[in-house]
Amino acid sequence: MPEVSHGVDTRNDICLAVAARINFGTTVTLPRLAVFSAANVLLVEIPLSASSFATPASGSMTLNASQVGIAVATGVAAQGRFTNRNNVVCLIGDITNPAGTGAIVSLPTTSITSGAPIALSGAPITYSAAV
Repeated sequence: MPEVSHGVDTRNDICLAVAARINFGTTVTLPRLAVFSAANVLLVEIPLSASSFATPASGSMTLNASQVGIAVATGVAAQGRFTNRNNVVCLIGDITNPAGTGAIVSLPTTSITSGAPIALSGAPITYSAAV
């Protein structure tokens, strides 16, 4: 299969489109990151800032400060779903702890305990030059 290459401006535009979709809507106050286990159990919802992501650079954007979510179930975090203000899932990705790589979201730990406060430790979204 041939490789397609995107310039940095195109990759930045993709980032902006994703951020706009996550920040879109009026039904709820803030967009959210819902964290699920591999068995599809909701573990925690973390409210995001009103402007969820920083301005992209080099085809990458980083999550702005978020609030703390309180875990509603116990389990191992496996997947994150970014939901906009209209409760529409806009982006789905893997979750890892800060030592892991290749995930869309990083949590201080992937072991979630019901009732525990959970904060994001990072959520860079990067679009590579070649796809």
